[in-house]
Amino acid sequence: MYVFDSGAFIHLFRYYYTDTFKTLWEKFDELVEKGKIISVMEVKRELETHEDKLADWAKSHSKIFLKPNQEEVDVIMHLYSNVHFEHNIRKQDKLRYCSEADPFVVAKAKVLGYKVVSTEGYKKDGAKVPNLCEYEDVEHLSVEEFMKAEKWTF
Repeated sequence: MYVFDSGAFIHLFRYYYTDTFKTLWEKFDELVEKGKIISVMEVKRELETHEDKLADWAKSHSKIFLKPNQEEVDVIMHLYSNVHFEHNIRKQDKLRYCSEADPFVVAKAKVLGYKVVSTEGYKKDGAKVPNLCEYEDVEHLSVEEFMKAEKWTF
């Protein structure tokens, strides 16, 4: 079970064209339909800022973009209680009740016991998705690692 960050969706749509990589998208859609791939409302908002195929896809799959529950809000607050992360997550987003997607993605995965899929790499002393995952003891996968975990070959 996976929680996708916006970068993972963008990567898939940019490099694995839906009309060319039909088998990949059949497998991906199957996981979506089974509820094994989800995301959060904040990711949907990020994806919909562009008027493209991905925005259209996000709109037509809105059921996979979930709102946070109280347990997830508690995880988000825990992330923000870490001074290092607080200073590195955009302050203006924090003032608008944390509208940046990264903490929401990690919190959803933490609470549900899912893995996070993103395109971000771990950076020492960073505050990117892999760093937040490490802090909350959530498994992080790249898009390629996700495909390997699913044993996809084409």
